[in-house]
Amino acid sequence: KTLSGGIMMDQKELYDKYNVERHYVILENAYLASINANRKKSSKDVKVGNIVNSFSIGRRIMDNHEDDSYIIGRILVKVGTGFKVEGEIAEYSVEVEGIFVKDNSNLEAKDIDQEKFRKVVFSLLVPILLPYARAALTTISGLCNTPNIYLPSLDIIKSLEKNTSNNEIVKSSK
Repeated sequence: KTLSGGIMMDQKELYDKYNVERHYVILENAYLASINANRKKSSKDVKVGNIVNSFSIGRRIMDNHEDDSYIIGRILVKVGTGFKVEGEIAEYSVEVEGIFVKDNSNLEAKDIDQEKFRKVVFSLLVPILLPYARAALTTISGLCNTPNIYLPSLDIIKSLEKNTSNNEIVKSSK
């Protein structure tokens, strides 16, 4: 195997194997539903620098298809930050939607009813859609001539455990 510069190396020397398990819930499509950036003077004492001062995530099930073949879920990520210009803040919000389907070729999926499918999709919204929101926030903050936003690292396993106990299904908002 060749790396840049023509150096021959065995892949085993560079990478440890990571085993991947495919889930029966599949993200078929993800896209930005909305994005908002607002730069303004602050009446509050703002910390200066590339520091995320506020961060919140919301999630909801938007809709499911009449024949229950897919579910649309959405997350809303809001971020506020102070930056180098004294007294100014930037506030961003990004909504990312995803279309989720069941992988019916997966034996585990065959026994899953629609209510359980909705609950599983609801619990997976943030871990699956957050990378899309993270990329959008980083890009839009750079375009707004403010320091790039880098969301804090999240412990997905602990977050899933913490949010599963109050895992109520949000009804469709038709």
